[in-house]
Amino acid sequence: MPKQKHFILLGCLLLSSALAWAQNPVPNHTFEDWKNWNTQIPSVWQTQGTPARVAGKSGGYAIRLQNTASSGEMVTIYQGEQGPGFGYTPGFAYSSAIDSVRIVYRSDLKTDTASMSVGFTSSADTFPLYFSQYYFYGNSGGWKTITLPLEYINLTPGLVPDSGYLFIESADPLDGASSDGYIEIDEITFIKAGNSNMPKIPENGFDNWTTNSVEYPAYWGTSHLASRIYGLSGNYSARSTDAHSGSAAVKVQGFSMNTMFGTDTFPGMVATMHGETITDYEALSPDFPSISVNQRYASVRGYIKSQILSGDRAVVWVNFFHKDTIVGSAMYTDTGSHSSYVSFSEDISWDSSFTGKPDSATVVLYVTDSLFSKVIHLNSWALFDDLQFDYYQTRTRPAAHAAVETRVYPNPTRDKVWLQTRSTETGNGTMLLQSLDGRLIEARAVYIPVGVANFAVNLTGMPSGTYLLHLHTAGGVQTQKILFNP
Repeated sequence: MPKQKHFILLGCLLLSSALAWAQNPVPNHTFEDWKNWNTQIPSVWQTQGTPARVAGKSGGYAIRLQNTASSGEMVTIYQGEQGPGFGYTPGFAYSSAIDSVRIVYRSDLKTDTASMSVGFTSSADTFPLYFSQYYFYGNSGGWKTITLPLEYINLTPGLVPDSGYLFIESADPLDGASSDGYIEIDEITFIKAGNSNMPKIPENGFDNWTTNSVEYPAYWGTSHLASRIYGLSGNYSARSTDAHSGSAAVKVQGFSMNTMFGTDTFPGMVATMHGETITDYEALSPDFPSISVNQRYASVRGYIKSQILSGDRAVVWVNFFHKDTIVGSAMYTDTGSHSSYVSFSEDISWDSSFTGKPDSATVVLYVTDSLFSKVIHLNSWALFDDLQFDYYQTRTRPAAHAAVETRVYPNPTRDKVWLQTRSTETGNGTMLLQSLDGRLIEARAVYIPVGVANFAVNLTGMPSGTYLLHLHTAGGVQTQKILFNP
């Protein structure tokens, strides 16, 4: 009799799966449709934002740094990495002392102000020998050549520089762009007294350009695609031919990137998006709706193959929205590695006060650390394929995990609540505090011991209302609703 009952249940599940497959709203859920984003960047230079190659003053090429008022986006090009204060990593070797810098440019910056920072130093002294910052504004009225003095500022006379760096920004980096103005640069030359040309800055004439290509699944944005505004270099494809079905799966992997503040790592992210464009890295977030749905699904499921190293995790995070407010969510978390594809399914938790149907959703795939801020290991990766929403609940995991029970108290609260956990095994988790409109307020890594533990969550200073407290562990996600009335 038990076997017969199990067979009937399995038949129902297969039938439900077939219905869900036919109505599955996850776009390109088998990752068979792919797009390419291509751009050109000047060789040697690093970029933030998207520069453009334009005709130079007397042939060859120049570079245009174009601001975008609607998004506040500006463009920065640089050689070297500037850190806090005067600390930096040199962008190029330079063994001569110079007096000034000559720049050939034209501009129509409207309400914005562009700037150029030049610095030189010696390995014998980390403090710069030379450092100057110049500003450009307004309309130059055509190509213009100006020579600007460079100041020696080190207190030790006689030092000779052995390296340098150079930054050019099309707007104030603190305020961002306020107009659609631009500056074009054709040549930058260091000179010495008597107007004699000194050794050239690498690629000082912007005549050599490199094409970057990012391949991404249609209707999904990737962290590599979004990071183009932060100076993405090199070509990258999220497509993998190691698929569960069909010819392609999507590969999610963290990456490192040189910024003007040094080298950092970033989580690998792939997220559903509106249409086929993406504007910035922050747009890859579960906090904003991106696809249309009109059903109250019970679970999300798919297939995963992975290599996840210590401290990292693979995550599938789905939020459902009604009028831009989160009404349901699911998070599948996996800290293990799988040498072949395994199935997973995560049940969707719905807001008990919401009885209708959602109007939109967002699906985000991660390879990340516990705080969703970076990756611990650049060679952690996960392949995902055949994602879909289903009408039945069937939480399945590749390996058994200990359940963690949670509750919050006091609730409602006037200032803070305590999240209480009860677990049969020790483990690590991530505690996320989120507003109902999807805004992430706090993310905190926690260690969960055997037995009962309590973690304080302070809401002082927050607007009154309802908040969601998620605890993500290897066994899944526990969500508690907090009523805050100061």
